[in-house]
Amino acid sequence: FFGLFTWIELNESLTLKQAITKFAPHFENDTDGYIKDLCVVLGCKSNTKLKDINTGLLAYEISKIEGYNKF
Repeated sequence: FFGLFTWIELNESLTLKQAITKFAPHFENDTDGYIKDLCVVLGCKSNTKLKDINTGLLAYEISKIEGYNKF
């Protein structure tokens, strides 16, 4: 979880779509669905920069999608 948090902060200039495409590529994931789900929960658009999204909430939502449920 903390590695994800750090990764988000290090890539804060990327948009959500750019970051998720890099983190969860199409050949391994339903990337469009992944992005859509995050946008709904976070109340943002796919072209929102990571620096403009609450890092903790983004990390939490990504971790839930990835199956980490130790919260």
